[in-house]
Amino acid sequence: MNRLRTLPVLLSASLMAVPAFSAGDGHFCIKNAYHGKYLSDGPEKLADNCGYAETWVMEETSATSGYCIKNEATGKYLSDIHPDTYDRCSAGELWQLEPIATTSQSELQISSQIDTFGQSLYGVSGVHPLTATLSFATESPTPLFMPAQAGSPDFTKDLYGYALEDIESLTVQFGDKTWSKDNIQERIPAPGYSAAIWLDAEWGGSEPINKIWLYVDDNNGIVDIGGAGCNASQCELLGNVYVDQYYPDHAMGQGILEVQTGD
Repeated sequence: MNRLRTLPVLLSASLMAVPAFSAGDGHFCIKNAYHGKYLSDGPEKLADNCGYAETWVMEETSATSGYCIKNEATGKYLSDIHPDTYDRCSAGELWQLEPIATTSQSELQISSQIDTFGQSLYGVSGVHPLTATLSFATESPTPLFMPAQAGSPDFTKDLYGYALEDIESLTVQFGDKTWSKDNIQERIPAPGYSAAIWLDAEWGGSEPINKIWLYVDDNNGIVDIGGAGCNASQCELLGNVYVDQYYPDHAMGQGILEVQTGD
């Protein structure tokens, strides 16, 4: 039996948040999560958008468990992209919708190349990678919204804070040193606004996340990821990463923040 997993595609918005096509309910687009092209951009050579010409419908069949997927604009089935299948809704045409195991929708990936400026910092010297992975407990945690005007002076953007209980796990790694969720210290960008992590866009929203503020401290050293700074006219989240070692010898390193999400 053909299975949808055999194609590197995701059903757009899990078949739920799909545009309301005039043809009615039960229509969806199939979009490649890697390069953003729709299924119809292949053999069907149709428009590169999720419109009527791109839409497919699921047809139930009594042959066995599963569905046929048919393009209404051309009348062709999904299996017609393979020359060894039949142009009909039969067992040979059947596909199953199978969830793809991934945590990308709830993970925040952070990296930076840290320059130790010739010092020995957690067992390494020179330029070495810092990595951090933060997993949210749910895909849509509810943020603490801080309007830009709450700052003094104003922030350049609204901020979105997430509490410690919104975070499932955290691993920050540099050299031979690791920090975890237990080492998170809340940050306060403005009076009355405190959170374990701050983002410059809502998690899971339409805007990309470019800046964050996350601070970990285990009493032997800290990592300040992002941070915040102000001048006379405005405040903003910063794009730097600082690593500070207290013992056995005090040492510091610095790098540029890189943020990746699964949105």
